[in-house]
Amino acid sequence: MKFKIILSLISGIALLTIIIIYDRYSHLKYKYQVLETELSKQKSQAQQYLTQVKQLQAIDEKQTENLNNAKAQILKLSDDLHSNNKRLLVKAVCAKSDNITATASSVDDARPTELAPDAERNYLRLRRQLETLEAQFLGLRERVKEVYKQKQEY
Repeated sequence: MKFKIILSLISGIALLTIIIIYDRYSHLKYKYQVLETELSKQKSQAQQYLTQVKQLQAIDEKQTENLNNAKAQILKLSDDLHSNNKRLLVKAVCAKSDNITATASSVDDARPTELAPDAERNYLRLRRQLETLEAQFLGLRERVKEVYKQKQEY
């Protein structure tokens, strides 16, 4: 009789241990599935961020290339101006005053007006700045479009 009681007590403890282990296993399995789902979400989110970064990097590279091309073009223009291959001309008309004779001013109006050397340097400097600002503006506009487009996709 004692043997049956000890046997049933041992089997009860074994059954209780199995139930506790199974409950713990079920809980851990559920946590694993939740973590696995979260991991897959984070992986897809990381992939989306990588795609966004690559798209923005392509825009940056394109705008940098455009800026470098514009700078090279301005540098070539500067070299051409210094070597006298090209001249920088200004279309200007002198205001006619009433007390000057028409013959003296008509001769000066016939030929184009050239810039002074310091004005040429200022023109080239301003042109470089304008190209830089334009390239920066276009790059930022492309970036904003891309980011706004990506945010709408979410």
